[in-house]
Amino acid sequence: VLDFSIPLPMEFENFTTDESLAQIVAQIRAVPLKPYRVVHIIGESGAGKSHLVTSWLKWRGLPQTQWHQHVYDHAEEHLPLEEIFHTINRAWQRNNTFFVVSRPDHLMQYQKLPDLYSRLQSGLTLSLSQPSDIVLQTILERRLIRQGMMLSEGQIEFLGKRMPRSCADAVKLGDLIALQIAKNKKNPT
Repeated sequence: VLDFSIPLPMEFENFTTDESLAQIVAQIRAVPLKPYRVVHIIGESGAGKSHLVTSWLKWRGLPQTQWHQHVYDHAEEHLPLEEIFHTINRAWQRNNTFFVVSRPDHLMQYQKLPDLYSRLQSGLTLSLSQPSDIVLQTILERRLIRQGMMLSEGQIEFLGKRMPRSCADAVKLGDLIALQIAKNKKNPT
């Protein structure tokens, strides 16, 4: 189940984009609530997959109690492949658009069940590419804000250009910096 309680507003307007991500945002916005369609969003941890899906659910005005009928997040749920297929079929029976959110390493698992893989292949597949500096810097900054911490724009830019090129590393770095700032506040030197 996606964690829909994150304090920062997950809306399209708050999603940091570069050119390729702006195209993905436009494609997701164009997805109708009905008729049935599978939208498979692939990207590494922290790339913004949940943010995009949550933005779409809010934008379409769906009550939060119905969100689970429209999303399967492989990083959060670990259902057997057959159950993922049945979950997608239930969305088909209700004529709902259904999002499958996964990391690239999940694709090989999906191929093990041809029916599931063909359902995913017949829908819209969107891959979130390697993030640009501005995307990484924003992820780092937002991670710090979630924990009540702030760095200057110059500090964020400095770190953003020197960190590894992955969203997951930006998330980890933000957590480590927040932890260090918190320790320094408790024990000033």
